[in-house]
Order: sequence, then C-alpha cells, then structure tokens
Amino acid sequence: MQPIGQEEDARARHARDLEFARRVVARDPQALEELNQRLACLPAMVRYQNQRLGGPLDAFEIEEVVRDTTVALWAKLPTFEGRSTLETWAYRFAMLQVLKCLHARARQPAALEVPEEQADLRPTEQAEELPFDSRELQESLTQLSEEAAQVIRLRHWEELSFEAIVARTKLPLNTVKARYYRGLARLKEILERRKRRTA
Repeated sequence: MQPIGQEEDARARHARDLEFARRVVARDPQALEELNQRLACLPAMVRYQNQRLGGPLDAFEIEEVVRDTTVALWAKLPTFEGRSTLETWAYRFAMLQVLKCLHARARQPAALEVPEEQADLRPTEQAEELPFDSRELQESLTQLSEEAAQVIRLRHWEELSFEAIVARTKLPLNTVKARYYRGLARLKEILERRKRRTA
C-alpha cells in the first residue's frame, strides 16, 4: 500500500492526465503538441516489450507495432478514465499490440520471411509486380522503414537492377535483397489491409 501522501499525489497526477486527455480530444493545439512529446516514449516501450519476450520482432515489425499502438491510443483516448497516468495507459497498449503482432505473424505463411543469407535465391531479372495504383503505393510506403522504402522505390520507380541499387547505395547485395523482399512482403500486407477496409 502506498503512503497516504504518495497516494494523494498519484490521484492528482491521474486527475491532471484525465483533464489533459479531454483537452486532446477537444483538439486543443497546446495539448496536441504536448501529447506528441509524451508519446515519444512509445518506441522505447515497444522495444522493451520485445526484449522482455526474447526479441522475436524485427525492426520492421517494431515500427509497425509503434504505428498500430499510436493509432489505437488515438482511437481509445476518449475512453481514458484517469485511473493511471497516460504513460502507464500507453504502456499497456504497447504490450497488447506486441502480442497482437506476434499472434498475426504466427498465422502468416513462412514464405513471407526471407533470411538475409537466402535473399539472393529470389529472381533478380524483374521487379515483382505490385497490383495497386501509384497513390496507394506512395501512401503505404510511408509505413515502412526508410531503408526498405528506399530500395523499393529504386527497384520500382527507377527500375534499377539489384546490382545498380548496390552501386547507388554502397550496400551489400544480400542486404539490398533482404530489405527489398522483406519490405515488399510488409508493403503487400499493408495494401491488402487497405483494400479490405475499403471493400
């Protein structure tokens, strides 16, 4: 049990965060700016959860979990009741989204994961076809890591071969291919989800 003084301090912090959440929901500019600053801890929260579970998520998945957590927080913010600090509330969302990502990955075909050392076994003559319009692709690329998005843009928009991308980026061939195929798999998942939502 917390000492009475500490318990009162905690209640006061929770009450302040409840009022703060209401200001954010009301789109108060100062509150929105402060929220962005306070949610800057989300990547660290997700990385901590990943490490606690043995580090099963890769960098692409961690970035996706951070985005999903941010979206979930915004969607649920009107239901915040001030029973904890906003950061504690966000931490619980991060934990839930990490578990959801692991559950979704367990249900995916193993072929989506391409080990870097095997990446050069994929075909190299032509870039894989992306059956979506350019606007959807551009918007969805922003949800990938910058490294993966760069390789995909070079491959599809500038129509460079893997060897030309290696020359442009000064990266090893296997690294380029790994970023391309892993990023492409992630991109297709994002695009398919968009398609299902708009269907």
